[in-house]
Amino acid sequence: MNSMCCLNESLPKVSTKKTSDLSRRVQALKQLQLKLFKLNAEMEADIQKLRVKYADLAEPFFEKRYQIITGKHEPTDGECELVTPGVLGRFDRLKKKIFVPAIDTCKKNKCVPNFWLTVLKNNDFCDALIQKRDELALQSLKDIRVVTKRKSFDFTVEFHFSENDFFTNDVLTKAYYVECTVDKRDPWSYDGPTVVKTEGSTVTWKPNKNLTKGSGVQRSKQSFFNVFKPVSSRGNRIFDDYDDDYEFGTKIKDEVIPMAVLYYTGEKAEDEESSESSSSSDTDGESSSELECPKPKKMETRERRGRARK
Repeated sequence: MNSMCCLNESLPKVSTKKTSDLSRRVQALKQLQLKLFKLNAEMEADIQKLRVKYADLAEPFFEKRYQIITGKHEPTDGECELVTPGVLGRFDRLKKKIFVPAIDTCKKNKCVPNFWLTVLKNNDFCDALIQKRDELALQSLKDIRVVTKRKSFDFTVEFHFSENDFFTNDVLTKAYYVECTVDKRDPWSYDGPTVVKTEGSTVTWKPNKNLTKGSGVQRSKQSFFNVFKPVSSRGNRIFDDYDDDYEFGTKIKDEVIPMAVLYYTGEKAEDEESSESSSSSDTDGESSSELECPKPKKMETRERRGRARK
């Protein structure tokens, strides 16, 4: 007998009434799901209010950090007493590896030289955006701040620069416009905070100093400073869509700014490497069939962390 026939004969018959009952139950479950979506949106709004509150409380600490980095404030003994010998030892090793050329500058100006350049390069996501020729310009980066809107999910990342040979801007900004609502026309698309638009500053380059512009046929170059261009711009060769752009913004807001000194000393980078190593070792005991399963793409449109609506 045909195997498909056997399969069909083995399936239980479902009455029209039972099908109708099942449909009603599913509709009830979907209505509950909508209520859960709305509850989640309310929760996100409450969490955002807390973020704004604690961003205000954190501002004095970020200001003190800025003063120390730029040499405007020399730490007192009391402000340094939490630093352990282990931390100093790791920093000394890092200093010999990276900061030897800047030691004289540090002693002369009482600043923390190349602080933000080092921070960005020790964050894997940001480091992938930085080209070698960008580093001279990024040496003039003296602070990174985030401005959070009080009555929305929008935020703006500010990059503050000292005078440099590349552009005249004191501040370059990247604004992110974020929504967290259940769309009545398409409620099932709800997936938490969603970036709907981004805007960046226009960099005012000095003559022959545009790091994003090529020559001849190559009209544009890879550069960290492309992050300030619109996603739709032909010259933006960094971000494919708002999701990539949003991931950059959240990396700066949630990782780089709050934990800058740990990226500077390399401790945060070491933690990430050790975590990746641990995850890799966890797979040692898995069967070969499990290891050979194809990995999902890192990011797919509408399925990434940012979940952008174009």
